[in-house]
Amino acid sequence: MIDAFQTYKYYTAVKLHLTTDRYDVFQSNGRVSGSRATFDKRPDRGLFEKIGRKFSTPRDLIEYFVANLAYGNDSVVYSTTADDYYTTWISRKESRTAVFKKQMSEIYNHLELKNLSEEDLYSVEGEIPELLNLYFTGAVHLETMVILDELENFLPRWDSLSLIWGDQLRIINKIKKFVKFDRSKVELIYNHYREHATEL
Repeated sequence: MIDAFQTYKYYTAVKLHLTTDRYDVFQSNGRVSGSRATFDKRPDRGLFEKIGRKFSTPRDLIEYFVANLAYGNDSVVYSTTADDYYTTWISRKESRTAVFKKQMSEIYNHLELKNLSEEDLYSVEGEIPELLNLYFTGAVHLETMVILDELENFLPRWDSLSLIWGDQLRIINKIKKFVKFDRSKVELIYNHYREHATEL
């Protein structure tokens, strides 16, 4: 069980990390301002106590907030579906390589079906890069976006899109340190699908 006030501080730190450019939870070691006296006056302090009771380690609690806020559940503290977001996060984490392989198959099948090239995934020449479009429709997971950016470094090329989709691109960039994966394994999978695409 984690103290309600500490739970609130973890929530605040994760939210600041994912929604602003000025705060990095890793550089600050999760430190945020705020006093217990002020927290004790909050009408929702009982909700933080309830969430804190669910977890025995700070790591799991932090991932709970990361999962919800990264997946778009901004009302995680008040939500009745917050546990579902966390379950999805853990499920993808525990089968990272397998999920990535499935996603690569779906992405390259999509390219073939639409008669698009691999460059169309990342190109900003059109209205929107095809990969970003697939992400917005839910066909591509956030974690897959992180892995692909680690392999392709496409986010700097998408800088011109920040005016419209800055919040979404920030999430992809700032979630990176929370998404662990075996680089050698995902590179093998990625290269396999790239080679297959060039043969078509």
